[in-house]
Amino acid sequence: SKPHGIPVGRRLKSDEINQYGERIVAAESGTATDPRPDLAKPYYAVFTIAGEHAVAGGSAMCVVCPDVTNLALSPTHEGIILRWVWPEGCTLVRVARRLGEAPEGPEDRQSVITPCMKSQYDNAGGKWLDHIQEGGGNYQYAVFAQPAGSPSQVFSSGSDPGCRASIA
Repeated sequence: SKPHGIPVGRRLKSDEINQYGERIVAAESGTATDPRPDLAKPYYAVFTIAGEHAVAGGSAMCVVCPDVTNLALSPTHEGIILRWVWPEGCTLVRVARRLGEAPEGPEDRQSVITPCMKSQYDNAGGKWLDHIQEGGGNYQYAVFAQPAGSPSQVFSSGSDPGCRASIA
């Protein structure tokens, strides 16, 4: 799956849009929900249809990936131990740590971002150790999951409270 590449505003015959994927009809509220999201088909496009004519709208990638849950932090003399529950099929996360504020996302430039593979986590006894080199303070963490088999580097939203925690 890839973006359709049609310029926004281009007019087409309404039956021509079938070659770009499956139709998801919008509800009266203007929202559309994919009943069967497929990681191998991450791109969605908007077309406005009136009779036998269609007008191309924008397209974007959207991948559904649940957050990790039950993030727990434990201080040790070596640093901070993090434990969490991995989403089904997830094999990689990004751990984000920020002093004094919550990490804004898996690409937050103000946070210390570290990848963690499930195999590393499991080999360490079901935990991940953050060897903090800075001094003390209120450290806030977020763990962002990456869906296995994703066609590009995307991560969970970090909106579930269970993927965030802080320690002072």
